[in-house]
Amino acid sequence: MKIRLTDAARQQLTGFTVPENRVLRIDADMKGGCGISVHLSVEAGEPRRHDTTLDCGGGIVFHIDRFTERYLDEGAEIDWTKENGFTIGSSFDSGCTV
Repeated sequence: MKIRLTDAARQQLTGFTVPENRVLRIDADMKGGCGISVHLSVEAGEPRRHDTTLDCGGGIVFHIDRFTERYLDEGAEIDWTKENGFTIGSSFDSGCTV
């Protein structure tokens, strides 16, 4: 699987301190009733047994579980802005390919 980090996301993640016994994760959260949407987020969470790890270099390693992997598009990009925090999509300028 490939993901990309924009320069802004890489800068934020380089300074991000992950608490002890936690890992940096890309996580999917389903919301809705009749119409379901999936929200992807970057967070510090517990490691899960069947996680896939993606090493972006510079100490940035994401853990992704099987459920999330189904909803994360190949070549997805992670961006960061002050207004929105981390955003996962497919239309940002990229600074890292895994």
